[in-house]
Amino acid sequence: MDIGNKINEYSFSIIVTEKCNMHCTYCHFFEHVTKKSARDMSNRQLINYFNFINYFKENIEGHNIDYRFSGGDPIVLGDRLFEIADMGYKITGVKPYFLTAGNGISENWIEKARRSSLSACMISIENPLNPDPGAMNPYEIMKIIKKYDSEDFRLLPGVTVVRNENFKDIYEISRIVYEEIGLLPKIQEINYGAYESPTDEQLESLYDNLYRVVRDFKGKTYFDYFSYISPIYNACHHKKKTYLSELNFENKHMIGVVSDKEAMRNLLNFIDLNYPKHDCEDNECDWFPECSNVKWLWKKKSKYVTAEKKILDYCRLKKTINDAYYNALATSI
Repeated sequence: MDIGNKINEYSFSIIVTEKCNMHCTYCHFFEHVTKKSARDMSNRQLINYFNFINYFKENIEGHNIDYRFSGGDPIVLGDRLFEIADMGYKITGVKPYFLTAGNGISENWIEKARRSSLSACMISIENPLNPDPGAMNPYEIMKIIKKYDSEDFRLLPGVTVVRNENFKDIYEISRIVYEEIGLLPKIQEINYGAYESPTDEQLESLYDNLYRVVRDFKGKTYFDYFSYISPIYNACHHKKKTYLSELNFENKHMIGVVSDKEAMRNLLNFIDLNYPKHDCEDNECDWFPECSNVKWLWKKKSKYVTAEKKILDYCRLKKTINDAYYNALATSI
């Protein structure tokens, strides 16, 4: 892989724990990990990962590096989360952030977070029009963000999962979240095991809603919608091409086992597998030039959809999203 030309932002997601204090019904994580067998990552493995991130940073000059803690939900680690953040910052010189459902954030917790090396937390916000019964109340989460967000420790909206039947509600969801916290939600489709193909009517709703979002919110804040389908949609605002790599318990890249140089080669080779060639032959498509690679999950079957059907859905979704974004901008010029 030609990293000099292809990577602007390299992100690592360290799975610091397999435990979680929520029970969202659509969560794919516990399909493979039961709460009874869930583990916390050892300090030894964490140190190996931090040392590798530091090596990677020093050997990929001219590109941004960041890393985050994920799970499960890292907030279940209690004060150890802050200790891990301090450890990571000491080794890498880069402050981490983490992903959470927000269950456990209090004034006392916030004070500890501000004294730690954590830079931010991304808090998932449920669809306020159709919240999952096992998740945090979205209005409570937005209240927490509004109350505790500060420059020295950011509380920012994480993923808002939207089912196909709620494509028609994306504008209203966006309006509600923006009015509450002054930021748009980070909209994400269900793209893993529970993925289902959208209908033509749902795609029409997706186009109409995204068009209205761009038309009405452009210039007010950034957009981060459907990044697994169309990175260009949010890259227009972040101006970076981002590649995300997971550092988990299985340690597929052999970090700390082989030399850092070999581990780095393993990881970069894995990127090619993670973002395989689309092999699309429709070079008449308006979006063909930026569609040569796809996220691996779009070539993987779900419970209800074959791999062949899923990649066709990817094309339909991507055209819908990009057309809505482009047409909303073009008509406003």
